[in-house]
Amino acid sequence: MTKADIINQVVAQTGIEKTAITATVEALMTTIKQNIVKGENIYLRGFGTFLLKKRAEKIGLPVDGYNT
Repeated sequence: MTKADIINQVVAQTGIEKTAITATVEALMTTIKQNIVKGENIYLRGFGTFLLKKRAEKIGLPVDGYNT
């Protein structure tokens, strides 16, 4: 499901104008992104958790398959 699909379903369920729903969804996504960058975790009870995890650096292999 894409962001556009979510917007269309909310419009169909609520009858609110698409522009208002689009602005609301965009604001939600922007707020989540900004707070994740700040290092804050987002907990939405009954929906999910958004958090930034640091992982160990990995060494990639060359695209051509040869190690040099």
